[in-house]
Amino acid sequence: MLAYDVLPFFCAILGRLLLDTRAHGGAHQRLTRPWVLILEEAHNYLRPYREAEDIGVALSRATFERIAKEGRKFGLSLVIASQRPSDVSQTVLAQCANFVVHRIQNPDDIEYFRRILPAGFREVLDQVGVLVAGEALLMGSAVNVPSRVRIWPPSPSPHSETPQPSIAWRRDKPDFDYRQAIANWYGEPGQAAVDEGGDETLAARTKPVPKRVARPPEGRSPGRSK
Repeated sequence: MLAYDVLPFFCAILGRLLLDTRAHGGAHQRLTRPWVLILEEAHNYLRPYREAEDIGVALSRATFERIAKEGRKFGLSLVIASQRPSDVSQTVLAQCANFVVHRIQNPDDIEYFRRILPAGFREVLDQVGVLVAGEALLMGSAVNVPSRVRIWPPSPSPHSETPQPSIAWRRDKPDFDYRQAIANWYGEPGQAAVDEGGDETLAARTKPVPKRVARPPEGRSPGRSK
């Protein structure tokens, strides 16, 4: 939930620290408990090079491109997750050994994958537009041949369902609780909280701050001053 302009700087620093930590661990520890760094929503901080780009995006891309090319020998690997592969650095995706491709409908993303994947895998991408939710194409060194697989749903399921306005906008459905959202946004204790019934209550999570009492100078009583 970091701000979009702060996120690339944070990711660049974190990736640099992890890579340098593994690189200074010693040659005999490179295969000891290897680390896997998952880059969720990678298109937000791992974009391809553009002439007009923020310095944070450039630093983040340079960090993870170096990890993609050199991190494996130090015991640091990457998992790239994105809904827009065409907005992810081609240098990083070219270093990936395996691909789990869910349904993609954007022609630019499909063509982008065709240029990255080996020639034997490109024909399989013709099925990517007809996949249903939970299905994916598995390609790479993990399987002998490209396969169409079904991913088991997680339990508990994440709160990422597709909204259904035709149902959610009915009169008997609850409204969006913007007051609770604003309280969560600020993250300050003591903000107004709204329960499921819609009644507003005050959260009593803060304690009153005690008042400071000034000590009198040594040798004098705490009586009134003249």
